[in-house]
Amino acid sequence: MVRETKLSAHDFILPFFVSEKLQERRAIVSMPGVFQLSVRDAVEEAQQAYSLGLQAVSPFRNPCKQRRGRIGCACGRRDRAAGGARD
Repeated sequence: MVRETKLSAHDFILPFFVSEKLQERRAIVSMPGVFQLSVRDAVEEAQQAYSLGLQAVSPFRNPCKQRRGRIGCACGRRDRAAGGARD
């Protein structure tokens, strides 16, 4: 038997790009329509997403320049999890 796949807001995860150094949202030039958020803005966006039926968000933080490797990210470092999250 074949059944159609039905998706709802409950099935999605909303990614956030968060910086504790920001006071207001900042556009990410390489990703039109996407913004890096302050912690306060991220909380507000998460609450709004929840009210619309989304059940999960995935926060990503921007690693500081000192922690970036020669290719521009810290994602290959053993002391960092994916997205630069702390252990």
